[in-house]
Amino acid sequence: MTCSKTTKEVCLGLILIFFAVIASACSKESTLRESAYVVPEKMKLRSSVAQAARAVGELKSGDPVTITAMEDSEDGTPWVKVKGPDGVTGWAEQRYFVKDEIVSESRKIADKIKDIQTQAVGKSKASLKLRLTPDRVNEENVASTLPSGTMMDIVARDRKPKPAAVPGSESETEAAASAGEVKYDDWYLVRLRDFTVLPAGWIYGGSVGLEIPRRLSILSPTAEESAAG
Repeated sequence: MTCSKTTKEVCLGLILIFFAVIASACSKESTLRESAYVVPEKMKLRSSVAQAARAVGELKSGDPVTITAMEDSEDGTPWVKVKGPDGVTGWAEQRYFVKDEIVSESRKIADKIKDIQTQAVGKSKASLKLRLTPDRVNEENVASTLPSGTMMDIVARDRKPKPAAVPGSESETEAAASAGEVKYDDWYLVRLRDFTVLPAGWIYGGSVGLEIPRRLSILSPTAEESAAG
């Protein structure tokens, strides 16, 4: 039994579509080239995003890598495929890496404050976000998440109105303002100790324990600030 001309054309079309999909997937991986750095002190690379994937290599803090692919694991956690020093290649959670442009911005901040005297020493009470600007309106300014116990030198403080409590609803700030009161967040400009990848940035003050020298008062609210709430 021979195939009709129409059947052959359909089969050929399906074959071409199959190879086009494969080529598209390969092209997506090959065209993704994002420079980044390793954040944790040490981390394992895996053969895939599967929970039982075998270890294929190890990276350390500050290692430069190239992100070549992105994929979510079964539980929805973002993973990336990276190529590191000496050609080592494998998968790891995306949160363990920070992109080159973010590292550059953090280093610019560090350069600007390198000659500013330390005003206090801080230690994170829990994991907290290092940001490039002193606000938490959204997550676009987040550089990385610092682990609990991170030590830092605090060089300055800023105060910003609290952001909206729930997106789309009346903000906490607006509610307070309507009652004649404005609520503020305390933010600290910090130099991170033993954290060379991201040397500086802003952190939310509510998650940091402070040791403040008595002769310094820059981190203590003024009378006017206290009256403002």
